Amino acid sequence: MNNKVPLLVGSSNYIEWHRTFARVSKDKDSLGLAQDSNADNEADAAETPAQNPSNTSVFIPDNTAFARFQHDHRQYEKGQKKIKTARKLITSSVSPIIATRIQNKDDPVEAYEFLKKTYKVSNTNARQKLLAQLRDTTLNKYKFNVENYVSKVLEIREDLLEYDEELSDEEVSEYLLSGLPDCYAGFKEHYGWLMRFRGDPDGHDLQALTEELIKESARRDETAKAKKFKAAIS
Repeated sequence: MNNKVPLLVGSSNYIEWHRTFARVSKDKDSLGLAQDSNADNEADAAETPAQNPSNTSVFIPDNTAFARFQHDHRQYEKGQKKIKTARKLITSSVSPIIATRIQNKDDPVEAYEFLKKTYKVSNTNARQKLLAQLRDTTLNKYKFNVENYVSKVLEIREDLLEYDEELSDEEVSEYLLSGLPDCYAGFKEHYGWLMRFRGDPDGHDLQALTEELIKESARRDETAKAKKFKAAIS
């Protein structure tokens, strides 16, 4: 899955930008400043020599002004580091024009909220765009890389949840099957047989479908390698 944040240029690519930015910022723990403040306080308090007598390198009696100063200074440095990381992530993921609009917002959370308020599209428009993107997602577009193809479909399904659109496993399975090329007609017959064998001829099993797709892809890769090897030695 691609973790490179695309440059935000406006509402036209906000959905894609927000999806990737939210994932990357979570991985980097960049924007959880307010949410993590209590946890940081507790963690630092536990690390303070005054609160942890087992740390014998330095021991300062509890409730001293110096111990309080050390704790507060560590908190300040942690906060500044997080703010710097978050600001760098935000400014590097927006176009130069948008960057000028947030350059005076020192608080990265404030800058992030400004971007959401300014460029986020309505739920209706977002759903329409994502569903159209889902219909246009095919295995051919991913150069027959089944894992990337399946990941993209599931990624769009996750994006739709944010805009109040929930797709069932059956619906996702239908999209996956509809995006397969004609050369996968035999696979579709095999999958249909598998469902009939399980006693559910009109249903779908998303997990089974993805597993069978990966197996089919591996089988095709092995067949292609065997043909290439045979041609090389003949």
